[in-house]
Amino acid sequence: MRDVADRAQVSITTVSNVVRGWPYIAAETRSRVEDAIEALGYSPHSIAQGLRTGRTQVIGLVVPDLASQYFAVMVETVETVAQQRGYNVFVVNSRNSPELEIQAVEQVTSRWVDGLLIVQSTRSANTSKHLSRMQIPVVAMERVPQDYQGASCMIDNQAIVRLAVGHLRDLGHRAIAMLVAPRDITVVEARVQAFLSLTQGHGTLIPTADDFGLHGGYTAAKRLLDSGGALPTGIFASNDLMALGAIRAFSEHGIHVPRDVSIVGVDDIPSCAYLTPALTTVRQPLELLASAGITMLLSLIDEKPPGAQQIVLLPELIVRESTGAPRKSKR
Repeated sequence: MRDVADRAQVSITTVSNVVRGWPYIAAETRSRVEDAIEALGYSPHSIAQGLRTGRTQVIGLVVPDLASQYFAVMVETVETVAQQRGYNVFVVNSRNSPELEIQAVEQVTSRWVDGLLIVQSTRSANTSKHLSRMQIPVVAMERVPQDYQGASCMIDNQAIVRLAVGHLRDLGHRAIAMLVAPRDITVVEARVQAFLSLTQGHGTLIPTADDFGLHGGYTAAKRLLDSGGALPTGIFASNDLMALGAIRAFSEHGIHVPRDVSIVGVDDIPSCAYLTPALTTVRQPLELLASAGITMLLSLIDEKPPGAQQIVLLPELIVRESTGAPRKSKR
C-alpha cells in the first residue's frame, strides 16, 4: 500500500479510503490512486483484504548475494513454499555490505511485510540490534550472529569441518591447510575455530582478501605457492568456489589434483559434479534450510509457536574425484 501511496503522491490513509469506497474523495485523487494500483499490478481486492486482516500476504527476504548459486537455491525454495501458502516474497540483495543490509531491512519492512527472513552479510551487531526492535516476526537463516536472540535456522558448522578434515585424515593426510574466506562472516569464523581445534594448532590458515569466490580461492592458492614453504597434501576450502579457484591456480603450476594435493569444498553447488576433477565437498542442505526457515516464519506470523526457537541441520560429505591418498602413501 505504501508503494501505491508513493506513486499516487497521497497518504496511505487516502489509499485506504479509496479502496474502502469512502465517498468523500476528490475524483482526481481517486483516479490517481486507482491508476497507481493498476500500474503496479496490485489488486484492489487484495489491498482491501489486507486492511481487513491486518496482513499483506507478503514476506521480506534479505540475502547477501543474489548472483550466487548458493543463495539462488535458498531464494527459489522460499518462494516456492511461500507461494504454496498464499504469500509473495519481496527479495532484496544486501551485496555483502552491513550498511546496505540495514537499508535493505528498512526497505523491506517499509513495504508492510508480514514477516522477514534474513541471511546476514557479516557479524554486524548493528543489524542484530535493528532486528531485535522490529515489530514483525523475524527468522535469521544460515549466517546467525552469536548476539542474535531471535528465531533462527542454520547448519552445523562444526560438523562441516569435522566431515571435511576427517575425510582428509582418513585418506592419510596430516599436513592440512584451510583456505579462509573473510572472517567477518559468521559461518567462516565458526569454521576457522573448528578447524584450529580439530588440527590442534597444526593446521595452516591461508587467508584470502575480501573475495570469497573463484578469485579469492585462486589468489589464496597463489599466496600458498609463492610462500616457498612445503605444500600441504590436503586443503579444506571455505566454499566450493574458492576450491575451484584454487584448483585452477595449482593447475597453472603443474600441480595435479588429487595426485599432488587433495581439495575439499563446502556447499555442493550444482556445477561441482560436472567439473574435472569433480569436487569432493560437504553438502549443505540448502533446500531443507530455506524450507525450515520459511515454515518457522509462517508459524510465527500465524502466532503459532514453532517447534523450536533454533533449528540446526546436519551436512553431508559428498566424495568425488578431488581427494585421494597423499602421494607418498600410494602403492
